[in-house]
Amino acid sequence: MKQWVKVGGYSLILWWAVIGGLFMTYLYSVAGLAYLNNQFLQTGNIPSGVEVPIQMATIATGVLGPTAGWLMLVFIMVTLYDAQFPYYDTFIGRTTTDAVAVTGRQGRRPYRFFYFVVVTAAVLAGFVLVTLSQPFILWLGVAISSIIFRSIGSLQIIRINNRALPDGFKVSKLNVGLLWFSVITGIGAVAVWSVTVFPGEACRQAQLLCG
Repeated sequence: MKQWVKVGGYSLILWWAVIGGLFMTYLYSVAGLAYLNNQFLQTGNIPSGVEVPIQMATIATGVLGPTAGWLMLVFIMVTLYDAQFPYYDTFIGRTTTDAVAVTGRQGRRPYRFFYFVVVTAAVLAGFVLVTLSQPFILWLGVAISSIIFRSIGSLQIIRINNRALPDGFKVSKLNVGLLWFSVITGIGAVAVWSVTVFPGEACRQAQLLCG
């Protein structure tokens, strides 16, 4: 098990730090900059939603040809799905299916049936929602909630580590420190933003809505 954990750590460094954090961030930044220079300087409108991956694939098509454009679009689609799958799996799929199971509404159908139905519905809804403009209030709620939930999750991990795990399974002091850092910075960032940024941004959005 320890060897597998080491392999997992090395793969995280390779895929997330080297390939994802450096190489892919550079490529995405170059593609985004090319799009912004072409459209943003002319219209002032920042691309959002489905426009971003489509334009990135368009840039790849112009540089490397149609095949590269389609491959880029498929790659972006798979990447976005991979990034969203934890939400589909945990926050939506398993939470909903667990609720069905513990409330006695599962009946004779297996757990995997409800999980498949819920996750499939969420994925299909994503195909529609990605083409729509996300309301500011919805984006705000999701962004703030994700930070708060991360802090709550870190507190729960700390509690489990201190009270439920035997000594041989407890995480190191470094990890505990990182968890407390996540809690403090998450809640602190939301508190500071709510006092300093949110009032002005809310007024600006209200002015935009009122014309």
